[in-house]
Amino acid sequence: PGNYTRAGLEVTFRPHDGKFKTDDQLHPDSKSFFSSIRSGGEEEELRRDAWKWENCLHASRIFRGSSLRNPCFDIHYNSRLEGRNFTPAEKLPYALAATARAKGIADFCDQVVRKYATQLEPLRPVVEIPIRT
Repeated sequence: PGNYTRAGLEVTFRPHDGKFKTDDQLHPDSKSFFSSIRSGGEEEELRRDAWKWENCLHASRIFRGSSLRNPCFDIHYNSRLEGRNFTPAEKLPYALAATARAKGIADFCDQVVRKYATQLEPLRPVVEIPIRT
């Protein structure tokens, strides 16, 4: 049987750009964000809970402000054909919607928009949804 999807995204969260477990690491330490399985889980559980092939992910996490410094999500495109990895010619379009809150900072949204004005894009609805009252 064919796969139900041929493309997926692997998302890695890096909360602090200055934290490295080892000196020879290329990228800062990652932290689980979408997966509920901690490292060291059974292989079958890790495969089942990897979420690479899900078409919509949703998660909510709370962090101390002091534990974050230039946090980012690394997004890796995974593709497969007949159960095997392959490199397709076309790119996979995707969107990442994120919400951030900070208690005690009244103009938090304005600060974020100013700092990342060239990288953020407002969501614009494509499909009109009727509102019933």
